[in-house]
Amino acid sequence: MDVLVAGATGRLGGPLADRLLDRGHRVRALTRDPGSAAADRLRRSGAHIVAGDLDDPSGLRRAAAGADAVLIAPAYFMDNLTYPWNLAALQAGHWPIPLPPDWPVQLIPAGDTARFAALVIERPGDFAGRCIELASDEVTGPQAARILSAVLCRPIAHPQAVPPALAPMAPFFQWIADTGFHADIQELRTGYPDIGWQSLSQWTAAQEWPDLVAHRSSGPARSTS
Repeated sequence: MDVLVAGATGRLGGPLADRLLDRGHRVRALTRDPGSAAADRLRRSGAHIVAGDLDDPSGLRRAAAGADAVLIAPAYFMDNLTYPWNLAALQAGHWPIPLPPDWPVQLIPAGDTARFAALVIERPGDFAGRCIELASDEVTGPQAARILSAVLCRPIAHPQAVPPALAPMAPFFQWIADTGFHADIQELRTGYPDIGWQSLSQWTAAQEWPDLVAHRSSGPARSTS
């Protein structure tokens, strides 16, 4: 298949593009920066790099012309915890998603999302016309704080106020508190067991946290998932 992957140099698009290329599909990698190192890596792997921006609908239509499938699938990724500002919050001892203590947030690693997206692309007859919300785990702030405390071997608390460094994210946190995600996690795990569906505990245990924290000020944080 000929697949246009939006955000192909990002946390979701990159793993998906790699998986599709490995499985013999033609990949159009949409990116705002065709000259980036991530774009160059995809180019060397066999992807066709396409310059484009999600804020430019006409450009997206041109990029998607003739493609068999297109991916646009944003969500709250566990991988976001490795962003510098979230690492700073963790270093300060705070879970960086301030919500009421009894309000859960649904999370998913970008890798699980990429694997499911590849499944949908390769089985269009099973998924055509369907809208499926994806999540692999659901935790409250106190539960997440306990998980991170155990993995990082340091106390992590659950603040309900938005830290100043995360002030630009306040509308998103409010949306989670008011509306949030509503994926049927048990149905996903039962219906598609091959995806893996990592829990927050499993995902955090697999990350190189000391390395990530040590290098958070020297460039974009990386993830091992």
